[in-house]
Amino acid sequence: MKKTLLSCVLLLSAMATAAQNDGMFYYIYDDATQTATVTYKRNSDGGKEGGTYVGDVVIPAKAPNGYAVTTIGEHAFYRSNLMTSLTVPATIDSIGSEPFYDCSAKLTKITIEDADQPLRCHVRDAWPMGCYPVFGRDVNVEEIYIGRNYISFVDRGWVEARYTGSWSIIRDSEYLKTVTLGDVFTEVPYGLCYDCEKLQTINMSPNTKSIGKEAFYLCKSMKSISFPEGLTVIDTLAFNHCDSLVQLPLPGTLKLIHDGAFNRCSQLEQISIPASVDSIGSGVFNECKALRHFIVENGNTTLKVYYKHEWWGWSSTLDDLDNLEKVTMGRPMNCPATYSCKTLQRFEYTYPIDEVADEQFSGCTSLREVIFCGSPARIGRSAFRECESLVSINLPESVKLIDEKAFYRCPSLEHVGLPQSLSVIGAEAFSRCDMFQRFTIPAQVDSIGPSILDDCSNLKTIVIAPSSKPLKMACSSQFSNALRSAPIDTLYLDRYIQDGYLSDNRTMKVLYMGTHVNALPDEIFSNCYNLREVYSLSTVPPTCEGGSVFYSETKKEGRLHVPIGSLDAYKEAFVWKDFFNTDEVSGISAVSSDAATISAYYTLDGRHISGQPAARGLYIVRSAKGRLQGKNGRKVMVK
Repeated sequence: MKKTLLSCVLLLSAMATAAQNDGMFYYIYDDATQTATVTYKRNSDGGKEGGTYVGDVVIPAKAPNGYAVTTIGEHAFYRSNLMTSLTVPATIDSIGSEPFYDCSAKLTKITIEDADQPLRCHVRDAWPMGCYPVFGRDVNVEEIYIGRNYISFVDRGWVEARYTGSWSIIRDSEYLKTVTLGDVFTEVPYGLCYDCEKLQTINMSPNTKSIGKEAFYLCKSMKSISFPEGLTVIDTLAFNHCDSLVQLPLPGTLKLIHDGAFNRCSQLEQISIPASVDSIGSGVFNECKALRHFIVENGNTTLKVYYKHEWWGWSSTLDDLDNLEKVTMGRPMNCPATYSCKTLQRFEYTYPIDEVADEQFSGCTSLREVIFCGSPARIGRSAFRECESLVSINLPESVKLIDEKAFYRCPSLEHVGLPQSLSVIGAEAFSRCDMFQRFTIPAQVDSIGPSILDDCSNLKTIVIAPSSKPLKMACSSQFSNALRSAPIDTLYLDRYIQDGYLSDNRTMKVLYMGTHVNALPDEIFSNCYNLREVYSLSTVPPTCEGGSVFYSETKKEGRLHVPIGSLDAYKEAFVWKDFFNTDEVSGISAVSSDAATISAYYTLDGRHISGQPAARGLYIVRSAKGRLQGKNGRKVMVK
């Protein structure tokens, strides 16, 4: 049943006149302004009688006397428990507080018709219970259409002044399921659906440019949302605690996502940041416990991500995600956004990078795989520091610099594929990588920093690949020299060491020197207390640049092994002649490849060589009988 408001008149002041029509719908007339106010029926004592309105109520634009209906009065629908819907015409410009006071009607829909002027709404302050919006708390309505903007007036009490003018007219609704905004809205108002726990659908205006602060805060039943194209801003805490939200297709026009916008969206599994987004605030996805995959779509600009550096390290957009497993990165960020993201397992670059940023994956204790794109020249400082689950990584051939502590304390790391382009390894780059057993420094490396392999507890062998260029080993007062604390048994050295030494390495027992070692700096092996086996593959004794190249006990108790035919030369050479025990060993003699005895050649880092080696140097070989001569077999020098 649809009713149109008729009228009766109550005399309230000298400005008001009274008239009555059919005894059901009541107005307060203001003769001075020629306007009418919808109100409740009064009993004979002047009190509220209530129960006035029934069925589908459509407020007319004009009263029976021709006055414009402009106001819905306070408690207007008092105890109108049989109402089923309400339509508010464009002529209404003001709504008094609690129009549905003490009304248990179950409304299917409220329609606020389109209008240009804002609707003025009074919000009652009921401290300590909170505020009562005109269509919000205690109003049992499932759907509402809002065709105009509104201004809220809140009694000054516990409510802060900043809320005045913006307090939502449907806030705290316990029943609302669907909200539709008219074309007049270019912004979803501040706190529009705050704590509307049953809200499932929001139909935004196609003209919407921004979503205001806390607009859908605590909308715990909303599973998906459709954003209009043209949306540019999602403001602070806009979707905070939307516990059922599982789909979030952000539009390609979005520019800014402010702090905490999707905080505690606990069912959100995947998020894709469009290429249009310029900036993401802090804690945007905090406590999104189901978020597994974070995607940044490919774009041409740097994505600005909120971050700060506390005393314990970085704090950024993704570090508080509890279950994030995969990141697909399509453009650069202004900070290490994945710093200390402890659940991240896989990271893929889908845009060409020129470096891995400082601290990019530092503290990502579950990281297992990184897929590179482009030609990065640098692995940044502490880039993979404390990546405890990283087992193997192959660096792109373009990498020239591994900065300090890049792989510091990666206890599961067994293999790093170092490129031939690498020229510098920074201080402590691989310190405390406990699973290393063998480490090869490529031939193109010019410089290694202090302590690069300190405290690698299972490291047994270091190979310094053949090169005619000298290798600079740095040391400082803060760090030990480059290899001093590397707990190795064996060192393969096939190039000249410049400005560095391995003195005080207390674990090294065996030293192999290839033909590129034509000189040894003084004290390079001094105080290597346990060095007992020295193999020199050069038929010409390398020049010793001082008398303290070796520890005295090495020369007394150790053995020097030289190629066949070179024994006399070593016994006459400076320092070499001081070895008490020198012999010729055929297993390390300078040999040419012999197809009858050698079936395959390998570099010292285990790479197979097709055919015979083209250059002189030290190689691992496989005999014709199939035995690999490397770990426990002989190494050969090929002329």
